[in-house]
Amino acid sequence: MFISEGAVVLSASDLTAATTCEWAVLRRLDAKLGRVEAVPEPEDAMNRRAAALGDRHEARQLAAYQQELGAGVVMIDRPDTRDPDALRAAQERTLEAMRGGAGVVFQATLFDGRFLGFADFLVRSGDEWEVVDTKLARRAKVTALLQVAAYATALRDLGVAVGERVHLLLGDGTTSTHRLADVVPVYAERMARLRGLVEERTAAAAPIAWGAEGVAACGRCAECTAQVEATRDVLLVGRLSVRQRDRLRAVGVRTIDELAASTGPVEGIGAAPLQRLRLQAELQLAAERRGGAGVEAQVIDAEGLAALPEPDPGDVFFDFEGDPLWSADGRTWGLEYLFGVVELDDAGRERYRPFWAHDREQEKQALLDFLAYLQERRRAHPGLHVYHYADYERSHLQQLCARHGVGEAMLDDLLREHVLVDLYPVVLRSIRISERSYSLKKLEPLYMGDRLRESDVTNGADSVDAYVTYGRLVEEGRADEAAAQLQEIADYNEYDCASTLGLRDWLLGLADGGGIARRPPLPDEPPVDAAIARQEDAVRDALLDRIADVPRADRSGEQTAIALAAAAIEYHRREDKSYWWDHYNREIAAVDDWAEQKDVLVVEEAEVLEDWSREGRQRSDSRTVRLVGLLAPGSGLKAGDRCCVMYDDPAPIGCDPVPAGQRGEHDRGTVREVVPLRNGRTAVVLEEQAGRDADGVACEPWSEHPFALTPAAPFRTANQRAAILEWGERLVRGFPAGD
Repeated sequence: MFISEGAVVLSASDLTAATTCEWAVLRRLDAKLGRVEAVPEPEDAMNRRAAALGDRHEARQLAAYQQELGAGVVMIDRPDTRDPDALRAAQERTLEAMRGGAGVVFQATLFDGRFLGFADFLVRSGDEWEVVDTKLARRAKVTALLQVAAYATALRDLGVAVGERVHLLLGDGTTSTHRLADVVPVYAERMARLRGLVEERTAAAAPIAWGAEGVAACGRCAECTAQVEATRDVLLVGRLSVRQRDRLRAVGVRTIDELAASTGPVEGIGAAPLQRLRLQAELQLAAERRGGAGVEAQVIDAEGLAALPEPDPGDVFFDFEGDPLWSADGRTWGLEYLFGVVELDDAGRERYRPFWAHDREQEKQALLDFLAYLQERRRAHPGLHVYHYADYERSHLQQLCARHGVGEAMLDDLLREHVLVDLYPVVLRSIRISERSYSLKKLEPLYMGDRLRESDVTNGADSVDAYVTYGRLVEEGRADEAAAQLQEIADYNEYDCASTLGLRDWLLGLADGGGIARRPPLPDEPPVDAAIARQEDAVRDALLDRIADVPRADRSGEQTAIALAAAAIEYHRREDKSYWWDHYNREIAAVDDWAEQKDVLVVEEAEVLEDWSREGRQRSDSRTVRLVGLLAPGSGLKAGDRCCVMYDDPAPIGCDPVPAGQRGEHDRGTVREVVPLRNGRTAVVLEEQAGRDADGVACEPWSEHPFALTPAAPFRTANQRAAILEWGERLVRGFPAGD
């Protein structure tokens, strides 16, 4: 955005920025109009690196077009954006190139006095032109589609014949193609709104006020953060969302001080979340009065500490280090370069084990070595658990298993048997601290004592920067400096693992102080699905072994069919994975982390309409309840739908068994009616069955009310999986190894 010849000139980037935070865009306009001082954006090494990688991606595509078309590729030099005549001249050069027979125009300039765009590529398609943009992302984003729609619209306004499609060349080498007719209406609506806001702001006499009605603010960018701090906005309160802020503002609660002093209900925020937010505000204000010295913690739900298992000598404390922008080929991205664990030896001393990976093959091997290490350690210590903090470790193990096609059955066992223990949801459920952030670094003053970190590498972004520096040192042949850099990363990772151990022990101390019993182990009988999954893995691997030495591009039709068959073996398990991983997480995570997932209803009021009874040939009792709460946005819950019925700990005996401290649920809920209420809540009339236990005996009815409704499990596919497995086994026999 800039001002030229008395007009505000917008770009596709401004539209993208407004999609994220309208208020910040308008505030920056006020700065350009001389009404306020602009807030500088903080330096972000990761963003700088992403921009550089994006430029390389664009350059590779330019080189590919040049190799294909030679002189048919015309490059337009970037003009001085402060000079409107230079911009018009560059646009004319763009049009001349298109009229002159160019096949591709690179960095086409589009300027009409109100909009300026630099399109990556305009590509001739017969008598029409198509917009092609390079994006480092691996999927098409709405903002990227708005950008190409902006360029296509500008071309049409110039009288250029534009094709029906636009294209995004993504960072993984794929092309995402979209109908222009699908994206232009969205672009037109968004741009019209932005122009309206800009015109209103230009005509205003004073700078835009914080909290201006009808203007969306993200609350997180540099412009918003400055105002949050200056006005003591409720967004200062840790874990308070923009949506909750809007609800609070509607009842006149605008500052952290007002929230701490407030009483009574707030429409749109449940009683329990509201109580936690008020406590969070009180703790932060108390820390302010102390001058910010020290961190105060308060237990808010001692039962949440029951999710902690009994300590075991084999317990390990795990932390990943990964670089999301690493790429060896410019197509596949992300490398987990360090799997770090701290274990305790026989004398109870900490021992650190790193599993390093510096390329894709080493990453696969590190994953296999790490899983093998856990398997071997579990044989010696069947009761061990793997502790980590926040969801990165679990989710990235899942991604790695999917990426490399190995270890999925082992990881499923770890998840199903609750071996992985995320301490983050335990913290969020059980305690509140006097800090806005609940990062591990903010918790450490509570338990690390004189071991508080002093390394130059103090967070994940620093670790990535250090790893990038390591790679550069290796390329330059500076081996000693590279080794020192790697050791610093290892020291940081070891500290995080040790910090996770310290947090676990501190939480156990809180549990002991509150008289909270340890989580008992679950029965160790492996579920039937686990055995089937191992058979599927064996058949899949046997098929892949038949074609392991043949590059994908060189496969015959028969070999391609074998590869497709290998993928089909685990189709249903792969399709179900995302549901079950989210399901396991809901059992332990703080409700605020999943309350807005689709088809989730967090219950605030419950009423029994028809108590437990059994009619006719029913084998177990059933009851009908009316549940009122906040139904997550985008939900499609309707009469006749199945759903999981979740209960807070301790759950009734009719629920599936879970460790103490975790929520239980059963899948015998059927929605009878869904009624939207005036206050934004939803009433769901639910019929639930008591069910039968493992021995087939009808469960005793219970009086507890459900805590939440969550999405139903995928339909059972045991028969289909068995049939596909049998077919796969026949294929293995039909293609003996070595053929």
